[in-house]
Amino acid sequence: MERKARLRIVCLALLSGPACAHALDLWDAYQLALTKDPAYQREVNLHEATRQRIPQARSALLPQIDATAAHSRGYLETDPGDEHLSERGDGLAGGPENVAIPPFQFEPSPIPREDDYHTSRASVTLSQTLFDRASSRALDSARSQADEAGLQLANARQALILETAGAYYDYLSAEDALDTARLELEAVRTQRQLTERRYEEKLGTLTDVHESRARMELARVDIIDAGNEQALARHRLAKLIGGPVDDVHRLPESFDPPPLVPSDRDYWLEQALKHSLDVRISSQQATTAELELERQRSGHWPTLSLVGESTFEQDGSSAVYAGRDQFRNEVSIRLRIPLFRGFGIQSRVKEAHYRMFAAEQGVLDAEAGIARDVGAAYDSLQASSRRVEALRQAYEQSLSALELRKQGYLEGLSSNLNLLDAFRDAYRAKRQWLQSRYRFLTDYLTIHSLSATVGDDLVKRLDGYLEEEPE
Repeated sequence: MERKARLRIVCLALLSGPACAHALDLWDAYQLALTKDPAYQREVNLHEATRQRIPQARSALLPQIDATAAHSRGYLETDPGDEHLSERGDGLAGGPENVAIPPFQFEPSPIPREDDYHTSRASVTLSQTLFDRASSRALDSARSQADEAGLQLANARQALILETAGAYYDYLSAEDALDTARLELEAVRTQRQLTERRYEEKLGTLTDVHESRARMELARVDIIDAGNEQALARHRLAKLIGGPVDDVHRLPESFDPPPLVPSDRDYWLEQALKHSLDVRISSQQATTAELELERQRSGHWPTLSLVGESTFEQDGSSAVYAGRDQFRNEVSIRLRIPLFRGFGIQSRVKEAHYRMFAAEQGVLDAEAGIARDVGAAYDSLQASSRRVEALRQAYEQSLSALELRKQGYLEGLSSNLNLLDAFRDAYRAKRQWLQSRYRFLTDYLTIHSLSATVGDDLVKRLDGYLEEEPE
């Protein structure tokens, strides 16, 4: 079964023609939307991008290796006015042997000197953080942001289920409206032919003929409007699945709305407060804001690092310098204590405080909103269930009334206008009944989504209510 289902998805995705001809169902539409919908794919990529903040933050706590190299070349020119040692003629006796030592003095040298030289330096530095509270808190914040991104992606997936199901049901509703409009047109056309024949046989009136013709034109207008709505619904569904929409599985008239289990309102409210993705996202945002506050506060804390450095230096020889090579290896422990940063740390701490307070208020707002939404969704679902049953009975009664009107018209007990109204009422009741079932299914999905219980299993269960339209 799974292999067959995957083959159907591939065929629909590749749109390879008759060899893969298959009517689209709700599960197929959802699977295609997962890979084709741009809005959902955007959330997938944002989730993956946010996850990269974890290794980025962790990198500050891992060893850091840097290699540097530099080469410099210089030119030195000595001015002739520079002084050098020169000997004078007179001196003083000195030393134990009374040897005369001539005195020295500095005199300008008349010969200028020039010199080219170069220096090369290369080093490799290894540093390992021993203590950095800000970097540790940054890693915790990155993990919290990744968790939040995961919840956002799950929320986007649930939103995609609702949007796909809504588009699919809107398309089915538009097709039902078009079908009933065509049935009404056919019934009114038959009645027009009957009134024309009766008028020719002097059994009816010209008024009956004009009434039938006018009602038939109005039925044609209904078909035009229904066809336009169907085209719009098809376009919306096609945009989600990334391909054309032709045949689809339909909801049979025998469909009976499933009961909400459990039916207790308080149960769904409790589940929503506990599992609602909106509430969980708000709570995770508050956690992230608290961790960000701790990170900013850590700006006052000292950092301790272990640093090892290996350096090679080479001074090139020149006319006045022989040059040398030097190797140096150093290991040190470095302590950095921030004393003053221009009040920047204090300002960032205040900003983080305000953002944390805002996130906490967001949690309260989300909880209040979910309680309101669950109550509204529960009431809407109960009303939808009663509406489906009431409209079904209205349709059955309108069919009975239509049959009586037909018989009464043939017996001369009902007018042509009464019969035309009966046609209109019967097909309007059918259209409303069929469409009410999609409203129920949408409300059924909504209350499950508020408690974060919309998933593949529920989509498959709803897909099981559909059936392929017989050829």
